Amino acid sequence: MKKSRLLSQGILIVLISIVACILWFPSSTEAQESYGPQRQCYIVKIISHDNVELISPAIHSYDCVVWLNWSKEETPKIVFTEGKACKLSITARTGFEIDDPSGCFLTKPLNYGETASLMFSGPGVFNYYIEFKGGKKLEGKIEVK
Repeated sequence: MKKSRLLSQGILIVLISIVACILWFPSSTEAQESYGPQRQCYIVKIISHDNVELISPAIHSYDCVVWLNWSKEETPKIVFTEGKACKLSITARTGFEIDDPSGCFLTKPLNYGETASLMFSGPGVFNYYIEFKGGKKLEGKIEVK
């Protein structure tokens, strides 16, 4: 008798958990309507002040771009140059702040292994540069189709 009661309670807990998950988490269709279908993430790999892989990727809406500092000698900053356009086209960001008064996105200096990322929701061309110690800058752009 006790075993069947415990089994019934266990089944009830599992069913309640399943219903809660269905109600709590959005379906993939609802998530796409909210955020759009993320397709891919592109990695801009900063190896040195003279060597950056994939500095100007061409991407689609709802793709993300991740900047990875893979240099032990450098602490680069990523700085976007168009504040208003970026704000309107960025869905998600990690490691970026908005600079006052320009309104542009920028990062703090990235240490070895640190990353920063943006997800772009709308089309456009977004110019940026990677700034290194000593003032050296490498220019790049993100073209969102």
